Amino acid sequence: MRAGLLSDPRVVALLRERFIPCLLSALNTADRMADPRDAALLQSYVRDGGERFRGGEREVFLRPDGAMLDVFMSLHGPSAGGQTHMTAAGRRSEPACAAFFRHAELALRGPRGELPAEWLGFRTGTAPEVAAIATMAPSWPMPPAGTSALRVFVRNGGHTYDELHGCELVALPKQRPELVALTTVGARAPLPRPLFASLVRAMVPRGSVDTCLRDESIGGELTFVVTERHHDGIRGELRGDFAMTPQTRAEVSRRENAASMFTATGKLIGRFAARADGTLHELRLAATDGQIVWHLPWQEAAAKAPLHVGVELVEAAAAAPRFQLPCKDYRRGLRGRGNFGAHITAKDSPFAGSWHLAEDVWLPAGTEIVAIADGIVRYSDFSPTWTDDAGKTHWNLGNVIVLEHPLDPPIDGLRHVCSFHVHLGADRRVAVGDTVTRGQVIGTIGKDRSDENGRYAAHLHFGIHRGPYLQIPPSLRREFGERAKAGGIAIGDATVRGELEFSLFGHDSVFVRSKGDGAQFLWSLKVGASAPDATCADIMGWCQGYGDQSMVDEWLRPSTWIEQHR
Repeated sequence: MRAGLLSDPRVVALLRERFIPCLLSALNTADRMADPRDAALLQSYVRDGGERFRGGEREVFLRPDGAMLDVFMSLHGPSAGGQTHMTAAGRRSEPACAAFFRHAELALRGPRGELPAEWLGFRTGTAPEVAAIATMAPSWPMPPAGTSALRVFVRNGGHTYDELHGCELVALPKQRPELVALTTVGARAPLPRPLFASLVRAMVPRGSVDTCLRDESIGGELTFVVTERHHDGIRGELRGDFAMTPQTRAEVSRRENAASMFTATGKLIGRFAARADGTLHELRLAATDGQIVWHLPWQEAAAKAPLHVGVELVEAAAAAPRFQLPCKDYRRGLRGRGNFGAHITAKDSPFAGSWHLAEDVWLPAGTEIVAIADGIVRYSDFSPTWTDDAGKTHWNLGNVIVLEHPLDPPIDGLRHVCSFHVHLGADRRVAVGDTVTRGQVIGTIGKDRSDENGRYAAHLHFGIHRGPYLQIPPSLRREFGERAKAGGIAIGDATVRGELEFSLFGHDSVFVRSKGDGAQFLWSLKVGASAPDATCADIMGWCQGYGDQSMVDEWLRPSTWIEQHR
């Protein structure tokens, strides 16, 4: 299997599912690190679980003995000097690919004694699932919905890195004021310097992934020349040249051992079409006579290679609405601003002293409830009142549906949210595992003060929780952390104390371990797990109507958030 295919996220997902639970994309191994400083830095990130990283690729570190350490984030981590960038010799190269398979096979033989029968198919790329992925055409990146951009393809030395890694987008406002004044054949106008500089930065040879050239290191220009005018606009040629001449090592890499000085030059030719109001609707551009000269510190003579660049204008259609409110007359049913985050002070309320984590929507029984966005059903069941071993009462929620919604692209750093629909009627229209589309009816508001809605007045309790359905809620981390540091958590005959670490176990539990003495226990995330004479309800522990003040931040104000992201 070639290295580019091995790092395909779909192949990685298959490998994780079938063979190696902690395997994630890319290939940094101990024997592939070019600089001992890289290895030491990598090990430090492994030890702290990579928590300091905020973005980039997740990777697994494989020791030569086959042991697999924790995953870490390889790019865009904070450091004293800003962002860091991890490097490794031969990263994603065929030798690194071979090293991965060698170490992975050592690890797989450990617990099993022999390699799984399926492994050879994955190793050679002949497994049907992998072979199907290998034949798929690349899906080129697109700008955000409703916007346009210049899509820049770069290939140097006859090698494209992992299909899509040689492609970048340069934001481009569709209306170009410099084109409005071009009213005669032969008229000219230069592409504005800031946009030209952005275009050239995107043309940096692949393999210099953290290169960021200064304006003074970018030369050349690109000019629009009108060759044809008609009633609804103009057509013409694009002519120009470019030069990249970095002056400092800081421009080509943030790490000295990864820096490669170079110069790149070429001519630019192409065509364009624009409407009378200056709106571009066609642009194609190519580099001719492109050449890179690498000034590598370990070579006496400079290394020359061809540089191929192609640019095209791409426009993404306006996106369909992403979210909608869960029912008609939602705002009228709020009776004002809603009661999200309200502090319950009534002494006769079983929730006195807690905060409301959703909005109550007071509408008649039978009102249809719809999915706020595309997603998957994670819970659809009746949730009874029950008391856990600690004497805490978990109140009847009636019929409940929880949907998980993937966010692509992410919103405010979130990749998922879950919508929480409570006090529904027994006529739930969806089951766990179903996929739903925005606007699809999933149920109705339950009958007034009936068993089906938990014996509440007819209304919808609607919340949106941050993150996916399967998660360790921050409130649980806080609660256990405070208890462990204060007096310890008594589990049977053992007491767990000190600083804790948490990890998900299966689909409904969290594994809690003391970092000090290694004491550990397994905690169910289900609500209803101890309910006597009741079917265990598969609903995560964060799904509740009320909580302490710190829990409010785990939830979103539904009406406001949906309005902002329709």
